Amino acid sequence: MKQVRLPGGSSRSLSNWEIRYPLGRLLRIPTICGAWPKPATLPLTAGDHPELETSELLNEDNQTTHQSLIGAPQ
Repeated sequence: MKQVRLPGGSSRSLSNWEIRYPLGRLLRIPTICGAWPKPATLPLTAGDHPELETSELLNEDNQTTHQSLIGAPQ
């Protein structure tokens, strides 16, 4: 068990599983995607228009992978 400080000044004990599981999911991202994602630049750079994206929609396998990656940090 590891004691961590939470926002607001309170603290809580985390089990080893609560620490290792999210870390393991994050470390698998390069294996699943082939590389680490590029760092985001915020705010958007001048001339960037994501609403005009013309990429293909994800197929069923890629959709499952994307959903698992998005669900990992939640």
